[in-house]
Amino acid sequence: MNDLICNISNFCLINDTSITSIFFLHTLIFQVFSSIFKILNLLHLFLIFLFSFLEKLNLRNLFRKDILLYHFNRNC
Repeated sequence: MNDLICNISNFCLINDTSITSIFFLHTLIFQVFSSIFKILNLLHLFLIFLFSFLEKLNLRNLFRKDILLYHFNRNC
């Protein structure tokens, strides 16, 4: 008979080296890596949209030295 170790969240581990425990461990590892890659994928998409948005705003020219000096001299 298999001994089960369960905690409050009904997360159970089987204490033998049966096919069920190996499959459970494989599934758990797959779920962890799948979650990590989903988070990385979302971060990657966010960065793509952020940089495309900044490029559309053309913020590269905002911090050029001659433009900053022009605005500074105009306000003085």
